[in-house]
Amino acid sequence: MSDYSFCYILKAANVCLPLGSEHTRYNYSPGQHRFVYLSESVTEVLGFEIQDLLNRSVDLIFHEDEKAAAINTLNETTSNNKVACLVYLQLYHHTRGFLDCVMAQNAVNYNQNSVGDVIVGSISLATAGDIDRRNQSAEEVIVIPTNTRPRFGWTAAEQPRTAFLLDRFSVDCRITHCTNDAFLNPETCVNHPRGIFRYIVKRDEPAAFITNLKSSGIGAGSGGFMDVEFTMCRDGRDSRASPEGEPRPDEIPVSVIGSATSDALILIVRHR
Repeated sequence: MSDYSFCYILKAANVCLPLGSEHTRYNYSPGQHRFVYLSESVTEVLGFEIQDLLNRSVDLIFHEDEKAAAINTLNETTSNNKVACLVYLQLYHHTRGFLDCVMAQNAVNYNQNSVGDVIVGSISLATAGDIDRRNQSAEEVIVIPTNTRPRFGWTAAEQPRTAFLLDRFSVDCRITHCTNDAFLNPETCVNHPRGIFRYIVKRDEPAAFITNLKSSGIGAGSGGFMDVEFTMCRDGRDSRASPEGEPRPDEIPVSVIGSATSDALILIVRHR
């Protein structure tokens, strides 16, 4: 079971998420973070079916003794616009009770004028052999209630961020979710058959980066992060695209932090 992890999307109160073609608004009390997406591997990690947790508050799976501190990490992630933050805590398993877990948190925007109102990340069981590897690639590591160190320099940055969830098992890494339109139009990029590579200029195509994310070294149960820079093209490219090296009018230079779960890749993207 420790080889599995699942990706999730949490949102704060009164946030409208453009996930694909669906726009959904929930009105909850301030400070609440509810699951609006969970990947199928939640069953392998925590024993729940997706429908058991969907649209429910994440604090339902926090240990009572850690609940205040765990909620505080979520509030700190959104209010300080953190990224690549790892939180070690106890989470409730449907049949096994509370287990030691690691929760990766990345604050992203639901529109270009907001600061991280949405948290995208992954959850896996915390195994001793993986902890050092996870910590080396994280922006911040929190072992409730103690926290440590920055790495990527994204924390508190005010540039818009988008989270892309990619199909880990498709050749072209099909985009399954896009949290806002800061870089791409969710209506057209989600489920496009050419996947994420359609929206990256040919000269920067990060095949090695994607391959490394898919590999067992940083995927599945590892909970680690990788960073890369490339240039996106908002309108996508095709066989008639500009020759390699010739700038396009829709080019957007971006910085990316990537991580992997058992069934998805997570890319957190911002302007560079």
